[in-house]
Amino acid sequence: MRLPLDWLKEFVPVRLNPAKLAEALTVSGSEVEKIETQAEVTGIVVGEVLAAVKHPNADRLKVCEVRLVNDQAPRQIVCGAPNVAAGQKVCVALPGTVLANGLELKKANIRGVESDGMICARDELGLGADHSGIIVLPAEAEVGEPAAKWLPKPKIVLELDITPNRGDCLSIRGMAREVAAITGTALKIQKFRLSEAPERNNLKVKIQNLKDCPQYVARVVTGIKVGDSPEHIQARLLACGVRPINAVVDATNYVMLELGQPMHAFDAEKVKTILVRRAKANEKIKTLDGQNRNLQVSDIVITDGKKSLAIAGIMGGAETEVSRNTQKIILESARFDPVKIRLTANRLGLRSEASNRFEKGLDPALALEAADRVCELITAWCGGKILKGRSIAGQKRLPKPKPIVLELAYVNRMLGVKVSIKAAKQKLEALQCQVLISGQRFKVTPPSFRLDLLAPIDLVEEIGRLMNYNTFPLSLPAIPQKLKIVPVNLSVSSFTRKRLLAAGFTEVATYSFYSQKTASDFDLADQTHLSVANPLNPDQALLRRSIMPQLLEIAGRAGITRDSVKIFEIGKVFWPSEQNRKLPDEPIMLGLVCVQKQPEPYLVIKGVLEDLLASFNFRDVRIHQSTQTSARLVIANEPIGIIGRVGEKYAKLVKLKKPATFAEIDLSQLALAQRTPKRIKSLPVYPAVTRDLAFALPKSVPHAELVRVIRQIDPLILSVRGFDRYKLPNGLLSAALKITFQSPGKTLTNEEVQRIVDKIAEEMQKNFGAELRS
Repeated sequence: MRLPLDWLKEFVPVRLNPAKLAEALTVSGSEVEKIETQAEVTGIVVGEVLAAVKHPNADRLKVCEVRLVNDQAPRQIVCGAPNVAAGQKVCVALPGTVLANGLELKKANIRGVESDGMICARDELGLGADHSGIIVLPAEAEVGEPAAKWLPKPKIVLELDITPNRGDCLSIRGMAREVAAITGTALKIQKFRLSEAPERNNLKVKIQNLKDCPQYVARVVTGIKVGDSPEHIQARLLACGVRPINAVVDATNYVMLELGQPMHAFDAEKVKTILVRRAKANEKIKTLDGQNRNLQVSDIVITDGKKSLAIAGIMGGAETEVSRNTQKIILESARFDPVKIRLTANRLGLRSEASNRFEKGLDPALALEAADRVCELITAWCGGKILKGRSIAGQKRLPKPKPIVLELAYVNRMLGVKVSIKAAKQKLEALQCQVLISGQRFKVTPPSFRLDLLAPIDLVEEIGRLMNYNTFPLSLPAIPQKLKIVPVNLSVSSFTRKRLLAAGFTEVATYSFYSQKTASDFDLADQTHLSVANPLNPDQALLRRSIMPQLLEIAGRAGITRDSVKIFEIGKVFWPSEQNRKLPDEPIMLGLVCVQKQPEPYLVIKGVLEDLLASFNFRDVRIHQSTQTSARLVIANEPIGIIGRVGEKYAKLVKLKKPATFAEIDLSQLALAQRTPKRIKSLPVYPAVTRDLAFALPKSVPHAELVRVIRQIDPLILSVRGFDRYKLPNGLLSAALKITFQSPGKTLTNEEVQRIVDKIAEEMQKNFGAELRS
């Protein structure tokens, strides 16, 4: 939100300089992102247009005679503004003047005619973005004097980031309340003068569903002449980032910025009655931006009982737009369901200043006041008369805010400092809360505009921020130590992350979406995906079913500059529920990719997973080898993951130049697997003995099965670890194993170890046809 300080000062005295005010607002929760100061207009003088004739060589240009000094010859200036005319007092920049955009003005020849200066528009003087015409000064401006005297003073504007729960701060008056509460100054009371005509407002207004529209207020103004709003009003709108259009539209925008109530004006000659309802199936409306919009049955629309006139809270319809010829208008001031407005605005891509305010909720007391205020402005700027009475549908009386009971002890405990009853009461009353005190307890009734004050903790936060958290003593709170029970799947995820990081893998985080093209490229298109209703872009149209595509894309980019890429991600995938539930299944998956020439990526990932499973002490989780470069991870023969070399097709897609292996494991299923309890043992007293054994065996024998058989041969076998594998000339595979033996009760002799080695050789021959080589 943009906050011009000169406008703010009409509502509250501001004694702090802009920097100090910005700091105070930021500390209190309304962060000031930028202080913008408009440059002062210098070097521009008042000139009088004596004549303005058509340029001989251009249809849209005029050759003007402009007097800058009395009793001296006028200057010839070529001007392209459509509104330039003889008799006007204008802003003139002479050659040598530096304009707001930094360009130095020079004498020029425009289509064969000399131009000795420039008649300026607003944007050329840094007074906004308007370039539709030149600035016309009041007739009393004196020729030759500085034009700055008649131009808006340089504005200082604060740009704020208002939190979503503080919709009441999205107005000048709302921010004035904040400044008054923070600085301890009194808010200025604004009095609006409304004069109604004897004729009554007989407009009929109906609401089909009060949940969609709790209140709708309409006023009628007739006999107006639509022109431009006053210069200072246009300057304020521009300072707030709103483009002036005409006096009626500017009045509705002005009230929205001033009070926070979005308004809309209809050409009353085209509207005989108002009905607020839901849109019908396949209903369409042409909006003010000239676009034809397809409506859905969840959208709220303003109608004349038959056809749609506006999309409620978002944008009006082109058919009832107020034009320069409009003489009678209907002014809308209403409240709509914030959720419905947000959903419609997002779906149509029509986020506006109005929808932003409706989405955050409006003060129930604001609609009536805003309707009167906008009528006052329009009749002041356009003439006309306000028909007597308001057409009101929905709530006739304000809903009563619910009191909140607040204990002083609770305030002190939450803030960690001692707050007196007097200080707490003062802070709450500064927010316009009604406060009743009973002992050490407050009964607090929030004002109607503070929709966010619902519970005692909300009041504590208000007291704390107005006291200024920076003044609180720095101390660490005393936090009692409690045993935290971590969900099993999170525990497995956390442990897995630590093990993989220790193994030299790098964690990455990717979006939970991918495109339809990605799904097709990675052969996932034939699987049912969940679609995003309103994706940010086409690349995020589907919720992912697999982590593989994004991990491989990252590996492909990283592999351009690195010899080895080892990455992993732990995240959710989304599978449509098979049990007719609305919400999808969201298992937590582990994805790994290893890209390198040596060691073989498949063996690296398989080894890391074997180490991980061993660390968990799972009873029935196994890696079943499918081929030399692929395997499945199973629990009691139920697959929960895959390991495999990345095929040529996928490697080309992501531009992988080196061998790569991918694995994807369902950690949610893995977390449910049974584990063998770990038993704590004393450190061994007697030394271990190691033997390196090499076997010649068929290539089809899985390494894990080899290890399992050896571990079962004798309880004195402490560990089995492979350290070398290669092909023999006869087609067999040489597998070298380091086997560790240890006894808890004595030192093993060579003879005892040799007996176990002989037994191992015998079992290997019996089970796998393996021969001991060394």
